[in-house]
Amino acid sequence: LAAQNHNFSGKFCPTGVALKSIPRPGLTPLTVQLQLDLSNGPLTGTISDGTWTADLLALPAVYAKTNPAPQAGKYTLLIPGGTNASLQPGGNGFGAVTVDALGHVTFSGLLGDGTPVTSTGVVAGQGQWPFYVLLYCGKGSILGWLSFTNEGDISGQLGWFKPVQKTAKLYPGGFTNSTEVIGSVYRCTNGLPPLDLANGQLSLTNGDLAQCITNQMALVSLDKATDLNGDQLTFSASSGIFTGKAINPQTGKAIAVRGIVLQNQNFGAGYFLGTNQTGSLLLLPSP
Repeated sequence: LAAQNHNFSGKFCPTGVALKSIPRPGLTPLTVQLQLDLSNGPLTGTISDGTWTADLLALPAVYAKTNPAPQAGKYTLLIPGGTNASLQPGGNGFGAVTVDALGHVTFSGLLGDGTPVTSTGVVAGQGQWPFYVLLYCGKGSILGWLSFTNEGDISGQLGWFKPVQKTAKLYPGGFTNSTEVIGSVYRCTNGLPPLDLANGQLSLTNGDLAQCITNQMALVSLDKATDLNGDQLTFSASSGIFTGKAINPQTGKAIAVRGIVLQNQNFGAGYFLGTNQTGSLLLLPSP
């Protein structure tokens, strides 16, 4: 909708149907049709400008002080990158998620091309979270339905769209990417390591590297992991986010890396920036 907000109001008829036309100066009006499920199910409908039509879905926001959200707490979320880093980001996006007792969700993180993102939303009944962030000066977006599970995981599919931006340093040709997110409840470490990794393996791929980098790492303290090559990661106990560096053996230069831990899955992942593409970072238990 050209990064514009459009407000409307009206009434549903006794059968649960509402129809509204929203005028737009210089553009065709938007036609919104809504249908209530009178048995307390979801609200469905469509929105159209006469050329395209999109489906609408809304779920009840059921949580309140007298009915607190069972999902309340902290989580970490991973947005995996694509397999062809020359055409779309190969780095893994990530962020920290907080859900309060009323079901309000806040997300803050970085996408796999280094774009900072923040999002707010509401967990609806059955643990579903409508995720949406407007990107690239209103011309792109990332969106989809995510779900909180009873095991403390987050799952779902996101569609990520970037238009052609000829002046962009990374991926000026734009891209369309669909990715399955991975999320985990996050428990503040409180004096314990962020992951159960007595010995770990750090791997970097893509991002204009001449070849993959794979090194063995060890947790040397509650918030740091290092190896003999000079690689180093520092973990935030409050969020599960880590930053650090990996040494490129081909050049001897340090590569800045960022990522996040997934405690339920016992691994970490993130990204690093190359010259004209991004690469994937994985922190896994040693095989």
